[in-house]
Amino acid sequence: MEQLNFEETVDALTDPNRPPHLLAMDQSAGTHRKHFKNFGIEIEDDADFKRNAAQIRTAICTTPELGRYFGGAIQADDAYALKGPDGRPLMDYLRESGVIPIGKKCGLDPATGLIPEADLDALPSELQMLVNIGINAVKIRATAKITLEEHTSAVAEQMVRIHEMCAQNGQIIPILEPEFEIANPGTLSKNEDLMGQVLGEMCRGISDGAYPKHPYIVKTSFPTPGKGCETESINTKRSAAAFARILDNEDIPPEILFRFLSGGHSPSTSRILYREIATRSALKERVGTSFSRAILESTYKAGFKDGRFDQKGAQDEISRQGMLNMLAQRGTYDYSMEEQTLDEIQKVAQIN
Repeated sequence: MEQLNFEETVDALTDPNRPPHLLAMDQSAGTHRKHFKNFGIEIEDDADFKRNAAQIRTAICTTPELGRYFGGAIQADDAYALKGPDGRPLMDYLRESGVIPIGKKCGLDPATGLIPEADLDALPSELQMLVNIGINAVKIRATAKITLEEHTSAVAEQMVRIHEMCAQNGQIIPILEPEFEIANPGTLSKNEDLMGQVLGEMCRGISDGAYPKHPYIVKTSFPTPGKGCETESINTKRSAAAFARILDNEDIPPEILFRFLSGGHSPSTSRILYREIATRSALKERVGTSFSRAILESTYKAGFKDGRFDQKGAQDEISRQGMLNMLAQRGTYDYSMEEQTLDEIQKVAQIN
């Protein structure tokens, strides 16, 4: 795949024949350091961090046939300067595999979950910088918290403002991420109401705004009971039904595509939830995944096993994770597959 223009990017990201999964590898430097620590990978100093970060990103982006499993890959700004083994930009390897590089912009206020005004003010120039380097899609998030209901409408309003800025630029499709904290203490019903309100206000704001025809994709969490809710456990059928109700009740345009966060859940829980949603007739054409830690943790561990970097180990693992997402989409995923090797899954799933 050669570098795509805006219209070609939109067509590719919305093509039902391409993988509907986004590879979320857009950690900020601080989050990336935290991931290394949480995944049990020792970092000696700044130079060691930069070396390890470049190694794992390069391994993932140069994975053979990566585009078989992922339609796009979300990147942090520092990834654009990385080079592949032959000295070409790492983003070229993604494109050659059929994977669309996607930008990430704007930080968050940790107290409110909202995007700081300074980041929004700077966004138009930041969007143009992405377009100038050949990136025509961007992911931007804000976080809705059930404990801060006064900010619920503000999350939707920020998403609408971002859509407007992307439309004014005219060369970039936003992947809007109204994120819902897994730590929300609410029941499924309360979190469903929160999710429905934010998504509904966002979509209505875009439809009623000045640029209703500018395309966008929604990246959001699964509707599940909050982590602190003691009265419920995650029930996949109930969560899928909740999402179907949100789409019906909020009159969300039927052409809008959704890419789901893992939301802090384990890989198996994330995929079972996705399987239940992706195999429902009213939803399956509209949903894909954007799992971050749920697939990166095992990939990083495989890459840095035994204190040395194993590029093939990392690449095999990201392929295995992508294959499991594919099987969840098809409805043939099972918990037991999490323990199987790449070769075993290929044989069982009859994937050549």
